[in-house]
Amino acid sequence: MTLQVAAVGAEHALAIEAEEADERQKGVSREIIFSRLLAGIIDLSLPLLLATLFTLTASTILNFDLLSSSSIQGGATFSLCFYFLNSFFFLALSGQTPGMYLTDLRLVGEDSMDFTARSLFLRITLFLPVSATVIGLLWGIFDPWCRCLHDRLSGTRVIPSSLDHA
Repeated sequence: MTLQVAAVGAEHALAIEAEEADERQKGVSREIIFSRLLAGIIDLSLPLLLATLFTLTASTILNFDLLSSSSIQGGATFSLCFYFLNSFFFLALSGQTPGMYLTDLRLVGEDSMDFTARSLFLRITLFLPVSATVIGLLWGIFDPWCRCLHDRLSGTRVIPSSLDHA
């Protein structure tokens, strides 16, 4: 009797493991595209908002024209620097940017739950050009894991946090 129970338990564990492997091969739900889009909007809005506040404060304190080319250039530089530092810091620390956290997404490697510093740097660097061209974002519609071009080139993927244990 105990041998049968152990055999049934082992078969059940193998069935669950096979089911999880099938889920991983199928990819993720297409709804993740909307979550990713919202996370991207949040992650791009944050640096723009802070750069605007920084430039507005600096123009008031230093008494220079807010719409001059130098203040716009300074704000754009501040925004880009904050984007890179913010993205690298949060992704390296927790695998989530603030936008990913709010939309319950997590960055993982293509074949494992970990990603390298090289793939992280490549992903962050490619995100802005891929987002600007839109074609790289449309790539995610046809990929089973909804990976955009910058994900594929960097060897990463974005999954719902609920799949974190997979």
